[in-house]
Amino acid sequence: MFPTFGPNLVGIGVDGSVSSRNAPSSRNSRSCEGFCDRAFDCLVYFTRFCGILTAIVLAGVGIDFLYHQRYPGYYIISFSIFVFIAEILWVVTLFLKVSIRADHKIWRIWKYVMLMDDWKKSPFYVLIGLMTLYKPYKLWLVYLAGGLAISLAILHIVTSICQKIHRRKRKRKEHRFGHGDLDSLESSKFEEVTEVLDDGMPEPIAGSSVSLSDSLHTEQDTILEI
Repeated sequence: MFPTFGPNLVGIGVDGSVSSRNAPSSRNSRSCEGFCDRAFDCLVYFTRFCGILTAIVLAGVGIDFLYHQRYPGYYIISFSIFVFIAEILWVVTLFLKVSIRADHKIWRIWKYVMLMDDWKKSPFYVLIGLMTLYKPYKLWLVYLAGGLAISLAILHIVTSICQKIHRRKRKRKEHRFGHGDLDSLESSKFEEVTEVLDDGMPEPIAGSSVSLSDSLHTEQDTILEI
């Protein structure tokens, strides 16, 4: 006679064994994905902060140039306005999504405006930085403005690359979960259950030519429910 070990008919903690095998890997993957998502969000926020800071510093340099009657100040102020508008495009897009319907005609025009988003702003930022550094007029703030503009261009390139990788991973995950992953998961669980049962159950009854695992293979649905 087989001893009784609780509500499980065979007396083996199958769920605990299978979950203990799969728990560490799934937990590590989830923590890694969560860390990558947080790092990407921090990079996006830091890039936006640097964009606003660059526009402010450029405006300060332009005002200082105009105060000392130097004509490049007009160009630098126009550079600061361009950087500021380019860095708040995401705010305008969010406002339009909240206030205007998706089938409105303004989205056709705004689609062309958004062509200047992401890494496409980087060449203009590099050009602005180099033109700002061309004649510093012994003002240390000029070096800071030019360096910020070039650094902002690099940050936008890195952010665009990370965003593409993030979108690719998300599409790959959706594709994996949408094409029969449930069947493969059930089959793998069935194999693990049969291995645990073969290791934990005693030898078959004498005179019987059919093993316990063979009989269990014929009733896969019942084993999966256990």
